[in-house]
Amino acid sequence: MKRTITAGLLAAGFLAAPAIAYAEPPIPWETTKPNAEAGCTDPGQRYAPGERFNEYWRCGRDGVAYLKNCDGGFLWDVRTDRCDWPQIAHPELFPPA
Repeated sequence: MKRTITAGLLAAGFLAAPAIAYAEPPIPWETTKPNAEAGCTDPGQRYAPGERFNEYWRCGRDGVAYLKNCDGGFLWDVRTDRCDWPQIAHPELFPPA
């Protein structure tokens, strides 16, 4: 019985977890990767993010750049070229307390 209650409380805690709020700074993206608008030369290649921190461009096999979104509240990390937790992808948005 105790396990069932504990598991239920854990599940409820995860489902009721608050959304992370962050403010997008008015600074442009800085990256050494070319922007997708310059053209897709490598299918599957990911490029500098879109206008929002949770967006990035990915080249399709047809040579066209497609705007993609990071799922689950993740943000695009230009250092690692992947979606990651906001605190990892953009630590500058989370000043120390």
